Amino acid sequence: MKNIVYIEDNKFNIKLIQNLAKKLGLEIKGFEDPVEGLEYCKKNNIDLLLVDYMMPNLNGIDLVNELKKIKPGVPVIMMTALDDLQLRKKATLSGIDVFLPKPVNVTDFKEAVFRLLNEEEQLEDTFVKDILDAEDDMIIIIESKRIKHVNKSFLRFFDYLNEEEVNFNFLKFFAIEDKFAWGDNIDEFMQNVLKKSNLVKVKKNGEIYYFKVKITIYKHKSRNIIVFKDITENINLQNKNKELKNKLASLQRELRDIKEAGFFTKLKLLFGS
Repeated sequence: MKNIVYIEDNKFNIKLIQNLAKKLGLEIKGFEDPVEGLEYCKKNNIDLLLVDYMMPNLNGIDLVNELKKIKPGVPVIMMTALDDLQLRKKATLSGIDVFLPKPVNVTDFKEAVFRLLNEEEQLEDTFVKDILDAEDDMIIIIESKRIKHVNKSFLRFFDYLNEEEVNFNFLKFFAIEDKFAWGDNIDEFMQNVLKKSNLVKVKKNGEIYYFKVKITIYKHKSRNIIVFKDITENINLQNKNKELKNKLASLQRELRDIKEAGFFTKLKLLFGS
């Protein structure tokens, strides 16, 4: 876990940033006393410093100048309500990497933190997750035969509380029928989809659902993206239309039989014997 420190004299602001960081999978150690926070940074290895500017006893610029004397490589983000050009210049000259005015923009904060932590992959994952969650289709991404991402639609349908709970047990819901893809494991299922059928029939809580499956394979990353598009309504309409057509055909046959029958036979057909 990365050691991130936030020095800020306002307890509420510290809590706010800590909650935001937790959603990004990060933990932040907070210090309301800038002198105490500086001493901690001097004595410990830290990966990123977040610092306010206006604080009692020691402002953010002076604090960073002191820290940089012994730890020049520590990346720093300054977050302050005082946003003017002169302060930005002083911050840059002091070796502060990013200047974020308050209230802090969430997107700018995420980009700055992950860039300075050198966590491009984690940043990519965060953006990928945001995109996936905006989709109505169920999506699961498998990398090196391990589940890497699933979106909210997938979680809701298969009753998972979070990504960490997701495993390949969802395959048990797939009906084993000739016209539909299924598999005892994820490899067998994907081969079934690619070579046999791209349709899946799901039995869940006494209900029947139909999905059209699309698999995209990225061999250089051993990554497979599986998209489940719900076509239950379309299939049900097709079945209803087929049922109506069969009824219509049956009625047409009965009418034809009546037309071709003799008088007494017609009476029997119309009114019963």
